[in-house]
Amino acid sequence: MEKNKKRTVILVHGMRGSSYGFIEIERLLQKDFRVHNLDLPGTGGNPELEKQDLNGHVEWLRSYVDGLKEKPVVVGHSMGSIIVSHYVAKYPESVADDVVLLSPIVRQTTNKILSTASYGAANGILAPFPLKYRKKILASKPVSWMISHYLTADRSKQREIDEMHYVNGRQFVSARSLQGDLRVSVVNQTREPSGKRTLVLFGQKDRLSSHKVVREWAKRVSVEYHEFEGAGHLINHERPTEVAKRIKRFLG
Repeated sequence: MEKNKKRTVILVHGMRGSSYGFIEIERLLQKDFRVHNLDLPGTGGNPELEKQDLNGHVEWLRSYVDGLKEKPVVVGHSMGSIIVSHYVAKYPESVADDVVLLSPIVRQTTNKILSTASYGAANGILAPFPLKYRKKILASKPVSWMISHYLTADRSKQREIDEMHYVNGRQFVSARSLQGDLRVSVVNQTREPSGKRTLVLFGQKDRLSSHKVVREWAKRVSVEYHEFEGAGHLINHERPTEVAKRIKRFLG
């Protein structure tokens, strides 16, 4: 592919993540695409939003896309898939006709109840602590490892992902910004794509959404779907090479 013919791809990470979550996929894609690996507001040194909610993230992404010279392909992982899908629904003409969703959050009623309960419990646990201590708790190794253990299914990569998650999952600006992102992930879900050619990539052992539910959802809304056997929610870390190959093939 000629240099001046490269398409632009934007990578949008998930909650408690950062651009580092896409670092290997970025490396694998950048030969064929102009890759923008973003840090969302409240992450990686970017100031948090005045109101750290879904609409704030969508409008922030719009301001970023407005600064580009062409319509980009948008790729979102986890919470990033929520942001990307809602962005595409609101501003479909600003992006390319191809969209990629990694580990999208698609819930049944039972999952919604459990997620809301978990959000309430997390806030309840943190409530007694002063704000200055909440970030230390959320960034601590026990909390980080508990999350990465829950989200990872490929135990052969568990230690590597635990360390990566601990070191790079602490880049959120404050407890307030992280709690805002948690709310985005809990009260919203990935929207059904409309008018876009969409690729959904999903881990068979993802615990945040059922692979059966997502598979049926993908079939119902007529999008391309691929499932990674033995992988969990963090397919960006568990299967980066395979994910990049699927994205290249889809966009090729």
